[in-house]
Amino acid sequence: TFIALLAVMFLFSRSMDVYGQTIQTRFGKNRVQYHDDFNNWWMYETDHFAVYWYGKGRNIVKAVIQLAELDHHEIQQFLGHTMNEKIRIIVYLDHSDYSQTNIAYLENELESGAGRAQFYDNKIVVFFNGDHTDLRKQIRSGIAKAYFYSMFQGVNITDLYNGVNNSDMPSWIITGLSDYLTDAWNVEFEEQLQFYFQNISRFKKGFKSLAKADPVTAGHSMWYFLEQNYGKQAVSDFLYDLRIQKSTKSAIEAVFDRSEREIYEDWRRFYKDYFHNQSIRPQNGSFGQVLMKKNCPITRILPDVEAGKLYYIENNVGRVKVKEFSLDASSKEKTLLKYGYKNEHQLTDQHYPLLAIDSSESSLGIIYEERDQLKLRVLHIATYEYIEHTFPESIQRIYAFSFYEPGILLMSASTDGFSDLYFYDLEGRQATRITNDYYNESGLVKIPGKDKNLFWVVSNHESDKFKAVEYDSFPPLSPYRLFAFDAEQEWSEALTTNKDHDILDVFFAGEKVIFRSKFSNMAVPELRPLQEGKPGSEGVFIDLPFRLITHGYRQQHYFYVYRNTQNQYLIEKILLDTVRFKTDKETLENNYAQPSISRKIDEERIDIQGLEISESLLFQTEFQDPPESDEISDEILGTDQVQLSGESGKDNIAVQLPVFNPVQAIAARLRFSFNEVVTRLDSEPIIDGLVLFDQLKRTYQPQVAGMLISTRVKDMLEDYVVEGGVRIAANFRGAEYFMHFHDLKKKTDWQYSLYRKSESRFEYLSQQAEEPDKLNYQTLLGRVKARYPFDIYRSIHASGMLRQDEIIVKSADFESLNIMSIPAQRLILELAYVFDNTSLKGINLWSGMRYKFFAAFSNRFEVHVEKPAVFRFSTGRMLMAGFDFRYYMELGKYSTLAFRGVGQTSTGSEKNIYFLGGVENSFFEKNSDAYPVPADEAFAFMTQVGNMRGFDRNARNGSSFLLLNVEYRMPVWRVFAENHLRHSFFRDMQFTCFLDLGTAWYGLTPFSPANSANSLIYEVPPTILFRIKQYNDPLIGALGLGFRTKILGYFMKLDYAWGIENLKFRTPKLHFSIGQDF
Repeated sequence: TFIALLAVMFLFSRSMDVYGQTIQTRFGKNRVQYHDDFNNWWMYETDHFAVYWYGKGRNIVKAVIQLAELDHHEIQQFLGHTMNEKIRIIVYLDHSDYSQTNIAYLENELESGAGRAQFYDNKIVVFFNGDHTDLRKQIRSGIAKAYFYSMFQGVNITDLYNGVNNSDMPSWIITGLSDYLTDAWNVEFEEQLQFYFQNISRFKKGFKSLAKADPVTAGHSMWYFLEQNYGKQAVSDFLYDLRIQKSTKSAIEAVFDRSEREIYEDWRRFYKDYFHNQSIRPQNGSFGQVLMKKNCPITRILPDVEAGKLYYIENNVGRVKVKEFSLDASSKEKTLLKYGYKNEHQLTDQHYPLLAIDSSESSLGIIYEERDQLKLRVLHIATYEYIEHTFPESIQRIYAFSFYEPGILLMSASTDGFSDLYFYDLEGRQATRITNDYYNESGLVKIPGKDKNLFWVVSNHESDKFKAVEYDSFPPLSPYRLFAFDAEQEWSEALTTNKDHDILDVFFAGEKVIFRSKFSNMAVPELRPLQEGKPGSEGVFIDLPFRLITHGYRQQHYFYVYRNTQNQYLIEKILLDTVRFKTDKETLENNYAQPSISRKIDEERIDIQGLEISESLLFQTEFQDPPESDEISDEILGTDQVQLSGESGKDNIAVQLPVFNPVQAIAARLRFSFNEVVTRLDSEPIIDGLVLFDQLKRTYQPQVAGMLISTRVKDMLEDYVVEGGVRIAANFRGAEYFMHFHDLKKKTDWQYSLYRKSESRFEYLSQQAEEPDKLNYQTLLGRVKARYPFDIYRSIHASGMLRQDEIIVKSADFESLNIMSIPAQRLILELAYVFDNTSLKGINLWSGMRYKFFAAFSNRFEVHVEKPAVFRFSTGRMLMAGFDFRYYMELGKYSTLAFRGVGQTSTGSEKNIYFLGGVENSFFEKNSDAYPVPADEAFAFMTQVGNMRGFDRNARNGSSFLLLNVEYRMPVWRVFAENHLRHSFFRDMQFTCFLDLGTAWYGLTPFSPANSANSLIYEVPPTILFRIKQYNDPLIGALGLGFRTKILGYFMKLDYAWGIENLKFRTPKLHFSIGQDF
C-alpha cells in the first residue's frame, strides 16, 4: 500500500491540473429555516439516550424517552452489539420543522471515499405527526440505524437508501434489516412483495433480481424469513459472523449450514406458498367503475354527489394539486389549488391538504401548509371565488377539521405537542381548547341530520369518555376507537370497544356507517348498521382485491383509491348495495395473517438449564461474589417497569422506563465534535476563485496537486461548522492553508473563509542570467459568502472577497536584491442565481437539472502604508458574466445521458483568459503553442476550459468561450451483474462515449479578426512585423470513448478522442485524469 501511495504521489507531482483552475461549478441544495423557534434547545438524558427539543416539545419528549428505552433493549439483543456512547435524539414538533433541520446539510455528495475516516454522531432525528405509534416506529428505525453506524463503520446508510452502494456490503443487508426492525410486517411491505411474486417473470433470478431492483423490500423479506425459520439468536449470530467475515456467502454457510443458493430458494418457496394460500385475486381488472387513472399518488378524496363533483388531491413528491372532477358525462377536471415542488430529497408530507364541505354555504374548505404557514382556502363551489385565511403560529398542526357554523371551525390540532379538539374563530383568529389530554385525535365527522353540536371523533383515548388528563406513565399506544362528542356540552361516549381493530376514518351511509378498520396493518372497509344513532357491534367487511389507500362515501356511492400492478393510482366508484367480496371478521383475519413457519431450530434446541458445566469453563476471577443488596424501588429510580414478552412468549423481560423529571432538563449548550478527518491526495478547489495569470511566461501554467490534511468540527445540531486544514504540494514547493466557518442557523447561510497560499518557482528574469531566479508566489484572501434560499432548489449567492497576490524575488545577487515586489490587491464581488434539483444515482451518475447564472466585478487597487504611503482606488477593472447549464437524463435504471452547456466572457482593462483544450484534473497534459497569447492584451486571471478532448491545452484561447459536452455513461457491472460486487474496481466501472464542441475568442464574435485563430503574427524585432490572415474554423470538436473506475479509492478516467478541426479528424489522443465528470 505504501508503494502504491508513493506511485500515486509521483503521478500527482507530474503537473496535474488543479480542479480549481477549471470551469467546474459547485452546486448544492438548500435548507430553509422559516422561523426562529430553533434558537433555544433543551436536553434530557436517560441511561442510553440524550434527547434534545425546543419550544413546546417537552410534552413530546416525555413519550420519546420512554419509547426509546422501551425498544432499545430488544434491538440491542437482536443485533448482538453494544454501544458505549449515548444515542442522541433530536425531536421536532412536526414535519415542517423536521424538513428545516441542518443535520447532514453539508455532506458532500461527490465524495470519492479515499482517505476518509468518518466519525458518525449517532443522531436520530424524529418528528411528531399526531400519532405516538408512528413516533415509536421512527425511534425504532433510528436506533437500528445508529447501531448499524457503530457495527459497520464506513457504510453510508443514507446512500444505501438512495440506491448508491460504494461499500463491500450488499444493500439489502442493512436497509432491509432497518426496515424489518422498524415494523416486522406491514401492508406496504406486503404489497411490494406481492407485486414481485405476481410479476415473477421480471425477476428471473429470484432473490438476487429483487435485491437489485428493490433492496429494502428484498432485505426486509429475507430477515423476516430467517427469523421465522431459524429464530432470533441465529439471526444475531449471522450478523456477528457477517461483521467478521465481510462475506454474505460465508456467513450464511457458517450459521445456517446451507448454501447461499439454498437459502434463496427456501426464501422463494416460503413466500410463494404464503401468497398462493391467500387466494390472490387479480389486481389489474377493475372492481367498480373506473373514474380516472393517475401516475402520481392520490392521497385524499372527498365526493359531493349533490353538486356532481369529486374532489381529490395529487401529491407528486411534494408537488400538490387539489382537483375537481365532474361526475357527469363530461368528466371534466379543474385544478383548484396547486403549490409546492417535486422534492425527492426529503420526506414527503402526505397529510396535507385537508378537505371539508360546508353544505350550508356551498363551499369547499382546503387546509394546506406552505412555507411553514398553515392556511385555509374557502372556495365557493359554483363560482370558484375564494377567501384565504392564515392560521396563527401557535397552531402547530391540524389533523382534521369540520365546519361547525359560519365562521367557526371544529378541528383536531396541536398547540403544545398534544392533539386536542378546538373551536377556531376565523374572524378573530382565536382558538379555544375543548379537550385537554395527551391522547391522539386523528379524525372527526359531523353527524348528518342531527344536532349541529354532535360529532363523531376518532381517538385512541383509553377511557370511555373524554376528560382532562395529564401525561401519566406511558405513551398512548392503544387502538383508535370511535367516540360520540357534543361540542357545546363537552359530552362524550365511546361507540366502539378496545377489542375492535384500529379505526382510521368514518363516513355515514344512510342507515349504515362505513369506516376503515386496520387488520394486520391492512386498511379494510367495514360496514356497520346504525342502531339508535350508534354503530352496531358486528359489521360486514369488504375484502377488496387491493390495498385501499383512501376512500369516501356520498349518497350510496362508495369511492375509493388504490394502486394497481402498473404503479397507477385509480379512483373507482360502486354502489354500496352491489359490493362484492363481503366477508366476516374471522375470514378476514385469516386472510391477512402474517406468514409463519415452524422453526427448524426449535427441533434441535438444547435445554441448557439441566446441563452440568465444568468449573474450568466458567468465568474466573480472584474476587469473591459481591454481597447481596436490597432492591432499589422504582420510586427512587424514577422509572416505571414494563414487562415485554420475549420470543414465542416464553421469556418476560423487565424494562425500566424513565419518568420525565423537569428538574433534570437542562439548557442545551453548544457541543462541538470532530465530524471527519481527511488525509488524501487532493485536487479539489479550496476556495472558489480566480487563478493568477503568469505574466512572465504568458501561457497556461498548471499547478501540482498535493496531500490534503483537513478536519471538520460541527456542533450537535450542525448549525455551526468549522473546517480547516493544509494542503502540501506533491513536489514540496508550496502549501495552502485554509479555514471556513459556516453559520447555518438562520435562513440566510453565511460562510467566512481565510486562505493563504505560498508557492516557489524558478524563472529567468533576465536573458543574460546564468541561473534562474527563485520566485515566491503568495496569495492571501478573505471572503464572506451569503446564500439566501427561496426553497430547497433555488437560491441567490452573493460574495465579497479581498485578495492580495504578490510575487517576491528571493535575493541571490545585487541585481535581484534591487527588485521590489509590488502586490496586486483586488476587491471581487460576485452575484449568482443557482438551481439544483439533481439526484445522485451512483458514483458519477446523476438525474435532474442544475444551472447557474452569475456576474462578477473585480477592482484592482493599491494601498501601501510604508513611506511613501500610496492609495489608489482603482488601477484596473474587470467585469465577468457567465452561465453553466447541466441536464442529466436517465436511460434505463442505471445509465445516464449528460449534457453541459457553459460559457463565460470578461471585459475591462484587465481580463480573464480562457485556455480551451484538454481535460480537467489531467495527468501528462501539455500546452499547444499554435495560438500564442496576444501581447497587447492585459490579463489578470486564467482558467482552463475542459473537457475538450482530442486536443492539448490552448487549442484555442480568448477572453470569452462557449463549450458543449454530451456524454453517455453506463455502469457496466450494475447493468449486467446480479450480485453485489465487493471490489470497487469492478463495481464502479463505467464505459462512456462523448461529444465535445467548443470555441474561445477575443472581441464580440468568434469570427473577429482579432482572434488568434484568424491571424498569424510573425515578428523580427525591431523593424519587421508580419500579420498574416488565416481562416481557421473557430469551432473545434471531438468524438471518443472513455473508461472510468475506482483505483486506490480514487475515481480514474481514461478517454480516447478524435479531435475535429477545420472539419477534419486529427490524430487520436489519449487523456488520463482523476475525479468525476461534470
